[in-house]
Amino acid sequence: MTAYQQAAASCFFNALLREWPHWTLIRAPEPQFVIRQGASRLCLPCRHFSQSGRHLIGYPLQLDDKAVSFDQALAWLLDHPELRALTDAPRSDAFFARVGQSTAQLRHSLEAAKDKGIFTRDLDFIGAESALVVGHSIHPCPKARDGFSETDNARYSPEGGQSFPLCWYQVRQERLHQSAPAGIDRDRLLAELAPPVTAQQGYSLLPCHPFQHRLWQQDPALAPLLAKGDLIYLGEDDGQWRATSSVRAIWHPKHPWMLKFSLSVRLTNSLRHLQPAEFARGATLCEVLAAGPLADLERRYPDFALLREPLGLGILDDQGQLLPQTMVLWRDNPFRGQGAQQVEVLATLLQDDPDKGLSRLAQRLYQQVDPQNQALLWFALFLEKAVEPLLYAQAEHGLLFGAHQQNIVLALDQGLPAKAWFRDCQGTGFTGLAQTRYGHLQPGFAEASQNLLADQMGTKLFSYYLIINATFNVISSLAGSGLGAEDDYLWQLKAFLKRLKLRNLSDPQVLDYLLTSPELWAKGNFRCALQGINENTMADPLALYHPMDNPLIAL
Repeated sequence: MTAYQQAAASCFFNALLREWPHWTLIRAPEPQFVIRQGASRLCLPCRHFSQSGRHLIGYPLQLDDKAVSFDQALAWLLDHPELRALTDAPRSDAFFARVGQSTAQLRHSLEAAKDKGIFTRDLDFIGAESALVVGHSIHPCPKARDGFSETDNARYSPEGGQSFPLCWYQVRQERLHQSAPAGIDRDRLLAELAPPVTAQQGYSLLPCHPFQHRLWQQDPALAPLLAKGDLIYLGEDDGQWRATSSVRAIWHPKHPWMLKFSLSVRLTNSLRHLQPAEFARGATLCEVLAAGPLADLERRYPDFALLREPLGLGILDDQGQLLPQTMVLWRDNPFRGQGAQQVEVLATLLQDDPDKGLSRLAQRLYQQVDPQNQALLWFALFLEKAVEPLLYAQAEHGLLFGAHQQNIVLALDQGLPAKAWFRDCQGTGFTGLAQTRYGHLQPGFAEASQNLLADQMGTKLFSYYLIINATFNVISSLAGSGLGAEDDYLWQLKAFLKRLKLRNLSDPQVLDYLLTSPELWAKGNFRCALQGINENTMADPLALYHPMDNPLIAL
């Protein structure tokens, strides 16, 4: 199997093994995962079995003792009765095609990154964003981008490394919807993007992603506005924008703001249109933070910061409804000049090199004089700089941050975590504690953003992102690379959680759940993709989740 097929198979089978029980682990003579179908069996060599949930798959894959390609293994699997029972034939065919499209894109990504040293050399912020060539490590189609052509992928994907211009429109004021906390000056934030055009009186400028610009010109919902002159295209800017790892959030080397757009592309689990409730979350969070949590977090955790999203703009249709495909959010951009140096998204650090089977984090640590001790120190600093502030924000302020690997950004000093940022207000929520603490200061603060969560739901969602998706993957990456025993890292995590518990924080529900629950709930990325579910529009997000053993309990 080629490197790109191995990378695709690793992501696919890790997603399958996590949430589908119809396999066994045979430990001798050689460890392997075995999936049976009648008299036939598929064997996956196991290089490292992880209690934390991300295994290292070996190769070749073998079907009835014969080496097979990833495509052959996939076709055999989709004929398995236990998988056929989960979906119908059209969705199964669409899933097969989507996995194939993701694998093809992964091939292009790895070819574009070849010989760039992305797993070993120093990276700056945008270099790390564009180095996430494999994508979600536990997903059956991590690089699927339904709606992008090959040309679009080359131009607008982060791994392509290309700069592109922002497109500028003017929209009649009464057609413009704004989400912002009190005191935000929209015109100032627009001016800070240095637009090359100006709006006529009665209009406001509105930036548009160049991919979305092409669709706007053909969009039936926007045709009346374009025809009446309520929406007018003005031109492009300097062309220095780059895609970050999420694709739809873009970065400029000089401007103080990144921009996050609705993008009419299906990435991993969802069509990447902001929903009206999500659109309001940046402004809501700014208002709640200003009521007290921000000052407290800054005082207690000076090496942790939140990237604010204080302004959102979108277009209203003839019925006054906000059109999701037109939304854009402003996000803090501290990653300019020297501020961009030695700054990396966690997902890139944990990404495995298909050629060597080691993550970027492991390869960087192996460059140190004492890699084993450096790995333990790295993990301790990660808990201190990134995990503790997020747990504290939940336990003391009722703030839920969806801190998965792609939303945690780290500044590194001599390779060790020195500062952390959380990004993406779309993935934020509030518990009853936040409502009690700040509801009287911000009446109805969670109504527009629709992210006041019941305690049980909030606990499971928050813990999945921060602990299962992010922290457990750090552990799997280090232990699977020979940098210490997995149990040692799990003990380190458990002791850390117990120390936090001793501080008698206001809401210990997450800590209690992590320390005492025999099962934790993880997102079902495999089922979501297999059944063609759009995660963003699910009424009950937990319907997509499934239980997994809590590795902290067995210690």
